[in-house]
Amino acid sequence: MVTVTLAPEYLDKTMEEICAKNAIPIITKTEYEYTVEGLPAYVSTVEEIPEKAMEIMKTNAEKLIWSEHKDENECATFKRGSWWITYYTHCDFTKLEFERAYVTPSDSYNRGRVYLIYKATYEDHGIQETYFSVYFSNVKNSVEGLKEDDFEVYSTNMQGRYYELKNDDTQCEMLGMTYDDLLKFLEEHELN
Repeated sequence: MVTVTLAPEYLDKTMEEICAKNAIPIITKTEYEYTVEGLPAYVSTVEEIPEKAMEIMKTNAEKLIWSEHKDENECATFKRGSWWITYYTHCDFTKLEFERAYVTPSDSYNRGRVYLIYKATYEDHGIQETYFSVYFSNVKNSVEGLKEDDFEVYSTNMQGRYYELKNDDTQCEMLGMTYDDLLKFLEEHELN
């Protein structure tokens, strides 16, 4: 429901004075109500996301995450104190799974923001799992007139790292965040 109220342009004049000055009939009804239906609105729950929009967002998010995948691990050696440490960055996750979607609260400044959470599995030192979040802004409850390009990935936590010290002279890092860090991330963004 939208309410439109007619008011004098200048508050020092009454509606009658303005009508008389402009030689128009006096306006007695100054408030009108209209019902507006069917306009797209920002999503406030996961259930409001159209299936086609979710498919496009998942495809775009997965393309972004897989673009960070590398078959080889990056390696560097640094001196730490009096000894050298070999530092590996694993980018070779073997599996990527969609975990779940979250939507920012409707009263949030970031309303209409949808976070997709993915779990990546590494098999370098036994089974290791890390998590990625990818978000899309201004997601609406309608896909009418939208194209795939309208679902641009706005941010991801690909820079997040999960560290694991293997021994005194080797340290590994894997793209993504730990489950505990994921929980903190969800809490910080009010995505419980």
